Amino acid sequence: MYAIRDLSPRGYSFLVFNIVAPILVCLAVFLRVWTRLYISKSFGTDDILLLVSTAMYVGTSITGIGISLHGFGSHQDTISPDNLSTQFKYMYIDGILCYLCIIALRFSLCWLFLRFTQVLWQRRVLYSVAIISTIINVFNLFRMNMFYCVPIPYYWEAYAYNNSITGVCVSPAAMSIALYIQYGISVVADWVTCLLPLLLVKDSLMDTKVKILTWCLLGMGIFASGAGIATIIFAPTYMDVDDFTHTAYGLFVAQTTEPFIGILAASFSTYYPLFKSLWATFIGDPGIKMRDLNTIKTIEGLQDSKTESV
Repeated sequence: MYAIRDLSPRGYSFLVFNIVAPILVCLAVFLRVWTRLYISKSFGTDDILLLVSTAMYVGTSITGIGISLHGFGSHQDTISPDNLSTQFKYMYIDGILCYLCIIALRFSLCWLFLRFTQVLWQRRVLYSVAIISTIINVFNLFRMNMFYCVPIPYYWEAYAYNNSITGVCVSPAAMSIALYIQYGISVVADWVTCLLPLLLVKDSLMDTKVKILTWCLLGMGIFASGAGIATIIFAPTYMDVDDFTHTAYGLFVAQTTEPFIGILAASFSTYYPLFKSLWATFIGDPGIKMRDLNTIKTIEGLQDSKTESV
């Protein structure tokens, strides 16, 4: 294992990110859970799924720290076989946790937005997004991660001293194609799950300021698509098997950033009752009833006709 002072700049930055990011995520989720339990009193399935996603994300951060401390970011030919083998063990576990995190997060977001959406075709779209993205992620979880190499230990033992294991792995080209498909669907899913509920708010009778606030809260998940696009850009680094620990830095950062932004966005979108409560406590009644923005039936001024099924 490397001492922190011996880490490459890429390894050090990846280490710092994996220390800071889970702290911010846990704080954001704590505020969401507090809001849903004690202020809006609307704790539900989407919150449970987000807690599962958060637990998986903390796990990926722990494995990310392990990856960093064993030479990640350095050129592969400068890392000892023992450190390489250990680093790839952490990468193997990290990939499993990352996929589980994304699956739980996608279900949580879809469940959250289903609270807004009463129109039948929009609900069907959300269900479709959840199912399709889950199928892709589950396939990649098993084929492109858990069984990336056969036998499984060959994934990391290929870099160890006195390796006596022979095996075969998925080709880098096939892995790149799988990433293109996975994150292409993920980007589309981010936009669909965030933009659909805004259609109902657009034609409502809410005050303009409240409507803009609602748009901002609901649309924050779109920013997660930026990390997905970055992952697509960095996907070709899987082709560089001879210096993977160095060239895959951008890919790992992008893959780690997507659930980070997604969990923050999912948490921020539920803070409206908390903000209103704090405002009323420290400044006074703002003149607008505190409502939970996570259910379409409680949004002030929303037209009933917009919730009819089509």
